[in-house]
Amino acid sequence: MLSGGSDSRLILAALTAADRGVRAFHMNDWHNVEAEITRRVAETAGVPITFLRRDRDYQARALVGTADRDVRRLLQPAPRRRVRGSPLRRR
Repeated sequence: MLSGGSDSRLILAALTAADRGVRAFHMNDWHNVEAEITRRVAETAGVPITFLRRDRDYQARALVGTADRDVRRLLQPAPRRRVRGSPLRRR
């Protein structure tokens, strides 16, 4: 996923320098400034790019899915860990 930001541009540069087969994807609601920057970055790097359009309900579905997963994780008991050599350990 290429956003056009500095992190994804750095990763793109490293992958293309390593001569990896790179293909970029960008997801957005519409073609805006970020999408245009992303297109230009991919074009400059010589990397094919595919634009993926999110539908109207994408963010709501993503938030619900994330919230459900986080709640399930919080409801699971944490594993007990024993720390060796801890000064708090009973003898």
